[in-house]
Amino acid sequence: MLWRQWMGWASLLMAAGVAWGLPVPNASFEAGKEGPLGWRLSGGQGRWEATGHTGRRCVSVTGNGQDSNAWICEGFRFKPNALYRISVWGRSAPGAGGGTAITGTDGVNRDVSFPSQWAQRAFILRTPQDASLLRLRFGQWHLKGTLLYDDVAVEEVQVLHRRVGNLELGEGERIQEGRYLFEPNWAGEGSNDSRCLQAFQAAFNTNRWVMFDGAWVLYRHRVGDHVQTQGKVSVAIGYYVGGRCVVQASRDGQQWLQVGTLEGLGERTFDLPATLFPASEVWIRLLSQGKLTERGDTHPGEFQIHGYRYEAALQSPPPDCRGATSYVSLSRTSPALGFTLVEMEPVGSLQEPAFAFRLSSRRSQPFPLRIELASLPEEGTPHRGIASLILPPRQERTVRIPYRVRSAGPHRLELTVREAKTGRVLLVASASFSVPPLYLSGFGERLKEDATAFLWWCGSTYKVSRTCPVPEGKGRAVRLSAARREYEPFQLVLRPKRDLKGVTVEVSPLRGPGGATLEARHISIHLVEYVFVQHPTDALGVVDWWPDPLPPYE
Repeated sequence: MLWRQWMGWASLLMAAGVAWGLPVPNASFEAGKEGPLGWRLSGGQGRWEATGHTGRRCVSVTGNGQDSNAWICEGFRFKPNALYRISVWGRSAPGAGGGTAITGTDGVNRDVSFPSQWAQRAFILRTPQDASLLRLRFGQWHLKGTLLYDDVAVEEVQVLHRRVGNLELGEGERIQEGRYLFEPNWAGEGSNDSRCLQAFQAAFNTNRWVMFDGAWVLYRHRVGDHVQTQGKVSVAIGYYVGGRCVVQASRDGQQWLQVGTLEGLGERTFDLPATLFPASEVWIRLLSQGKLTERGDTHPGEFQIHGYRYEAALQSPPPDCRGATSYVSLSRTSPALGFTLVEMEPVGSLQEPAFAFRLSSRRSQPFPLRIELASLPEEGTPHRGIASLILPPRQERTVRIPYRVRSAGPHRLELTVREAKTGRVLLVASASFSVPPLYLSGFGERLKEDATAFLWWCGSTYKVSRTCPVPEGKGRAVRLSAARREYEPFQLVLRPKRDLKGVTVEVSPLRGPGGATLEARHISIHLVEYVFVQHPTDALGVVDWWPDPLPPYE
């Protein structure tokens, strides 16, 4: 069977000349007389320290194991329903333990930990519909000991969702066996954000919604032009002291039907009313009804939503596919250079990973540029692709630079555009992503190619995903070496270019140096089957088809 997947990214226009790095007052805590200018301590113990990650200063908070406090930025204001990337450098003092560091804002927080050496932590957040009271802050909750913070940065973020044919699907979305499914990964880089999230007025902490009386979260589920014929929604409450969660559904976001309520701990699944269908889109609203209306920073609320899942049957469904989301921030731009992101081919697709964009000149003379795209793994060897370009006066050109990934784990993609003659940096764009071991490629060798398929091979220890690209290296044959009584497997991979039927595999005696042979009766053949993993068990996992069963080939 041929796995057909057409994957690209929704194009995104970023206006040239816009300063995307936002001015956080006294972000490195260097200015001030009696304390850091523009920042105040919410209470408890804290100091303006005479040391820092950069410069001479930083701030610290000290907890007694039962309290919470933070340094609050007084001069920064967030836009409503907007995306931001917040980063900070921190470290723990000797002996600090228990509790957690709190980062971000008092309405959308991420709990993190810091080692004894300076380390950076960052995440993406979506702000609520009313962000007027949202405050940037960094502190501690129930920590016993001291944490130090420095070099705060806030950037506005643009988002890219994967294009799968004529569909746009984000992280947590997939089409599987004729059904559309959405299950957000709130612990991921995007925290509370998703393609389906329309708006909210609730608190969010690390991986869960925190609900008070009147709080609400609104999702909109549309699957391109595909009609939904039935659906259901699941909600899980992992913390509860009071109130109830009301689940409502709508075809247009205006007229609402109540489909169920939750009170207490646990998960419930509600079938959506048949009167909603067929529908081109379905809206779901999670509404809190309770008694607690006022809250403070780190307050747990009346209940917390730890899980959400939406599922719908589709009329004329597309092939199985999964969505993905990438967040791109611009920390530097130039009025002389326009930038339009065209495509970000991700790791894990059939195509070679690549970053494509358009550059437009606003100069009246030719504009020589030097472009570098760096793939920077947290551990491993960086890969850099370099291109040169001369932009004609007041014209634009599209640039596509492949990038390589040779290790699993966290990565950062960083694009730098310089003026060729002076080396002056004109533009810096970056995106973070994580590579599961399943999506590693570059191993193996091509053996043969014709109009119908590629044939290649690799060792037995590699996980070959359904979308693994064909390797660049070429070989003439499978090469094996083994001692007497050893068992040596290998993998033979067929990548069709079109649907294939009647494919068979036969073996003949293997021949080695000096006329040595291994009879065919000593060779066994197994198919590599795939199992869909819906709930990964660790950070290296991914929701996708994993190779695992090895039934005998007959």
